[in-house]
This record gives sequence, structure tokens and C-alpha cells, in this order.
Amino acid sequence: MGNFGSRRILAVVVIALIFAFVLASVLFLTLFFYRDPRVEANTLEFEAAKTFLQIAGVILFGAFVALATFLFQQEWTFRRENFSRETQNLRDERERQDAALRNILNDTLETYNGVKRIRRVLKAETGPVGRKSISKEVYRRHLLDLNNYQLTFEYLKRTAPTLNDRRLYSNPAVSRVVNVPLDLEREYKGVESYLNRIVKEFEENLHTVEERESVPLSSLASLNQFVTVTGDFTIGVSTRIDQIIAALQKALLVPLVLPKVGGQETSL
Repeated sequence: MGNFGSRRILAVVVIALIFAFVLASVLFLTLFFYRDPRVEANTLEFEAAKTFLQIAGVILFGAFVALATFLFQQEWTFRRENFSRETQNLRDERERQDAALRNILNDTLETYNGVKRIRRVLKAETGPVGRKSISKEVYRRHLLDLNNYQLTFEYLKRTAPTLNDRRLYSNPAVSRVVNVPLDLEREYKGVESYLNRIVKEFEENLHTVEERESVPLSSLASLNQFVTVTGDFTIGVSTRIDQIIAALQKALLVPLVLPKVGGQETSL
């Protein structure tokens, strides 16, 4: 029926109660108050007047109770509807945010694993330390894949500022006492820049490598560091990715805070 129907019913009830109160008051005044004061108590006329007065009081009290009950019901209904609406809006927003975080988390993990796979394969295919060389086929095949991963990290770098999620508030690598925001864009940029050096080197040296069957890996400084220097890869890529993944996973675990009901916030 809705609020409009409820208001119509209340208006009809209040009008009926007011009419009944007025009628009872008129009858009381007619039967007793303006009659001869010598009318004795405990007569039929006297008892009828008292009864009408009592009825008038009950009607008046009932009108106030009905009005108070209606106002309470209206306020309670409004608060419940408002709570349900705000809760649904928060849930919808959280679902959108979670979907965005999961997408970027999955893209990050998939791309990082791809980069690690290329690094491990290059370690195996370029030979033992001190005699490492790379063939033109291996160079072209794996560096083209690495170029795709570098472009993916560039995409993630540009996507990170659009997340606008307050749950990404702290860096898990920093002490919990210090609330230091993790700059996802900066971390992705660091990884992308590291890989971009290798890709730039690939652009500049592909034609030279293809003129030979193979070249010493040491002649490709950036690729050589990528393959052989574990600490360089850890600082440039792994540590940054670990921080990104930790921040995204931590954000996804933050409970949803629902609007206040009765002065208390609830979590979901």
C-alpha cells in the first residue's frame, strides 16, 4: 500500500476519533454539564454523563496513541528502507571495487609469472655462467614475449590511479604502526621501467644479433643483468610485485562497513 496509503488510513482514523470525541463531549455537556446542578448522583442521567466523559477521554487518548504509533511506524519504516538502500549501494560499490582489484591482481600475477618463466628459460638456454651466449631465434622469440609483458605492466601502471579504493591505504612492507600509502602506480612504473630497458636494448640490437648465429650474452648488458644478476631482478621486479600483491590481497580482505543502525556500525 505504501506510505501514501498509510497516511490516508491514519487521516481517516484520526478524523473519526476526533468526530467521536466531539460527539461524546457534546453529549456530556448536553446531558450533564449544562443541566440542572440539582441532579443527584447515581442516577441514570448522571451515570450516562460519566460514561460519555470516559468515552471521550478514551477516544482522545486513543487518538494520541494512534498518531504516536503511526509516526513511530513511519520513522522505523523510513530508517529500514534507508538502511536497506544504503547497504545495497555499498554492496554494489564493493562488488565493483572487488572486481577491479581482482582483475588487476590476476593480471599482475599472470604477467609476473610470465616474466619469471622467460628469465628461467633464458638461464637454461644461454648456457653455463662464464660461457653464456644467445642465439638469434631464442633472442627474438623470448624478447617479443617480454615486450608484451612490459606493455601489460605499462597498462597496469596507467590503470592503478583509476582504482580509487580507500582500502589501498597502507604498505604491508612498512611497520604496521606507520600508515604509509602504497603508490601502486609508482611500483608498476618501476617494474615497467626495468623491463623497458631490456626491450629498448632489443630494439637497438635485434638486427645485429640476426646477422650472426649467436652472440655472447655479456654483449647485451640489460638482458645479461636480467638473466644472471638475481639481486638486480629482485630489486627491480620481485620486491615491487610482492608489495603490490600484498596490498591488493589485504584490500580484498577488508570487511564491508555497513551504515549505522541504532548508532552502531556493522561489518559484513
